[in-house]
Amino acid sequence: MHCAIGKADRVVGHIAFSPVTVERENFSLKAVGLAPVAVLSEYRRQGIGSQLIKIGIEKCNKAGQVAIFVLGNPAFYSRFGFVAAATYGIKYEGDVPPEAFMVKELSRGILANCPVIAHYQPDFQAC
Repeated sequence: MHCAIGKADRVVGHIAFSPVTVERENFSLKAVGLAPVAVLSEYRRQGIGSQLIKIGIEKCNKAGQVAIFVLGNPAFYSRFGFVAAATYGIKYEGDVPPEAFMVKELSRGILANCPVIAHYQPDFQAC
């Protein structure tokens, strides 16, 4: 899923969501990963990225997604309701600081007692 914001007949910001699979024995759910969030440099610090994230969360919720994962700055993403995925026992499959791997439940309680590893599509895994 993609969202974009335009000004003066040009796209100045874009956000995308890609599939993330959370699996363990007898449990599987499909969620999405938020990335990238991009805003043209001359339009940054105007709230466009935040607008895109809010719109994206709404669209994911309406589309029936149950959770959104993100790798990012906890100080920024916590403003949108993201918490450390480790809160639910969920780990990222790569080597990243645990506080940077975050999740937002869209279906309340869906991640309770869910100690697993989240798998992004190969093209979106952190290097």
